[in-house]
Amino acid sequence: MAKAAASSPLEDLDLSREEVQRLTNAFQDPEFRRMFSEYAEELTDPENRRRYEAEITALERERGVEVRFVHPEPGHVLRTSLDGARRCFVNVCSNALVAAPSSRPGPGGDRDAAPGSHWSLPYSLAPGREYAGRNSSRYTVYDVVFHPDALALARRHEPFRQMLDATALEAVEQQFGVRLDRRNAKTLKARYKGTPEAAVLRTPLPGGAPARPEGEPESPLPDFPYPYRPPAAAARHQAPCSREATPPPAPTEPRYSVVQRHHVDLQDYRCSRDSAPSPVPSELVVTIELPLLRSAGQGCNQDEESLTLLIPVARIQPQSLRGDLSPNWYKLCFSTQDLVYSFFLQFAPKNKLSSKEPVISISSHNAVIELAKSPESRGRWREWYYGLKDDSLEERLFVTEENVNEFLDEVLSSPCKQTVSLMPPLIEVLPVTDNKIQIHAKGFDLSQQYGF
Repeated sequence: MAKAAASSPLEDLDLSREEVQRLTNAFQDPEFRRMFSEYAEELTDPENRRRYEAEITALERERGVEVRFVHPEPGHVLRTSLDGARRCFVNVCSNALVAAPSSRPGPGGDRDAAPGSHWSLPYSLAPGREYAGRNSSRYTVYDVVFHPDALALARRHEPFRQMLDATALEAVEQQFGVRLDRRNAKTLKARYKGTPEAAVLRTPLPGGAPARPEGEPESPLPDFPYPYRPPAAAARHQAPCSREATPPPAPTEPRYSVVQRHHVDLQDYRCSRDSAPSPVPSELVVTIELPLLRSAGQGCNQDEESLTLLIPVARIQPQSLRGDLSPNWYKLCFSTQDLVYSFFLQFAPKNKLSSKEPVISISSHNAVIELAKSPESRGRWREWYYGLKDDSLEERLFVTEENVNEFLDEVLSSPCKQTVSLMPPLIEVLPVTDNKIQIHAKGFDLSQQYGF
């Protein structure tokens, strides 16, 4: 376990000491660095890539196979989890080489249901790619490519977009035998995740391999064996997808582990008949893996009775946690394998914390700390302060209706004097959550007030 926790990218390469020394000496040589830079530029040059694809296409035609490179055009990105263990991104892309979507009328699911449409959504699917994320974490990216008309329909019709996203997630699950968290899948603002890579579509030529030109001498070497299974006559990437109304996915069950913990007491090991360690554990440690719980944009969330701190640091050593609790501030120090962290939280004098011991939960990706509010200070707090020390703190506001109204008053107030006294609009704050604030503003009809 210690070996796995302390692993690094160099250890994953499984290099010997001699190989590491040779690489170190090579990168210290300016000539080698120049040649390596030229090699990297050749690999990323678009002209070299087009020449490579043309040569591959010509070589495959000699073997009776037509090759087409499907370059994904950015569409939108779905963020989910892979097998409940790591983060996963599905790029919903487009390319004109994929067949266009089609539909046909069909009966409803029930006898009394109205007739609907059965859609066929051809797609191209490439194997997943693994990337390195923050804090030495790993995530996987899949590309699911549809026809551009499919993404155009998805942008205009939300139900079609939901069907398209469900098809992409289902395709990844069925093709690669993985489990994605469909219920918590979220559409990101980014249009593409990772580095685009072209997929290859292979279809047999109608007449097979072309005949050898007359007069060309036969090669003395045997034909090079074909490295891939001969493609079928029908393109597999154009498998139709007939979708009907399906119930929403069930709640996702996260991965968890339960560990029994005992406290060692030397009295249980005395040379006596009544001394023996108890078979009943003193504590049960439940660890729940939540790979999608990464963002700490709010940092500190609250409800009426407690505060919740989310620390997005991976591989925190539990024995390194040192907390200091006071009615108006909280200080925490902890460390990982390589770094040491500390921060300081402070609250307004009227907002007091309870002396109750904080509840701390640690996973491989982050840590969550719950602080209880004092009974006389329960309710919604306005602000909190954080920093490395108590003399260098920054103010942060909680998302409350009062803070939203103050912000709107500052934004809507005009610095210039108006010739006509205009009444402010009616502002109504609807739902207020950590991720969304919905505000409804309605102005007055000035023609009725001033007789315009």
